[in-house]
Amino acid sequence: MAISIEFLTAENANSLQRLIDDMGLGKDSGYVQRCVDKSEDKSEGKNGDCERITLLAHWDGELVGFCILNFRPAYAPFYRFSIPEFQDLNTHPDHRRKGVAAALIDECERLARERGANALGLGVGLHAGYGNAQRLYVKKGYVPDGQGVVYDAQGVKPYDIRPVDDELCLMMVKSI
Repeated sequence: MAISIEFLTAENANSLQRLIDDMGLGKDSGYVQRCVDKSEDKSEGKNGDCERITLLAHWDGELVGFCILNFRPAYAPFYRFSIPEFQDLNTHPDHRRKGVAAALIDECERLARERGANALGLGVGLHAGYGNAQRLYVKKGYVPDGQGVVYDAQGVKPYDIRPVDDELCLMMVKSI
């Protein structure tokens, strides 16, 4: 079985929407169009100077996963130090544990290096629903950035109370 990665474009946006719907991810109706709009390269047409790149992963031609490589992350330490962040990594449940997510991460690392980055970051949720992702990121060499947990990309101060939902994250980083 072969994994291939391609950029999201206006031409393949409908396939991403079908995957999101099939996975029941609950994205709002404008999510895919925003991904297309922010991925457009105004200078070269090759995603060379865009804010974000959305990558699509195919397993023998079938779209089975995606993620976003964000060159202007909301998390202040990443933004300040020009550390791109990969976000919203998703693999269809039928294709998990087959290397799809790892291939997407590898491609994010390659593209970030190509754009001059020397590190790549991510935020991972803290509840059990993110357990597999937490383990994968450690296996891929990502470590906590040392800033503690964040909620909606903002640092959580000692004794603050936050819900343990998808916005409560540990930020991780890797030299690339």
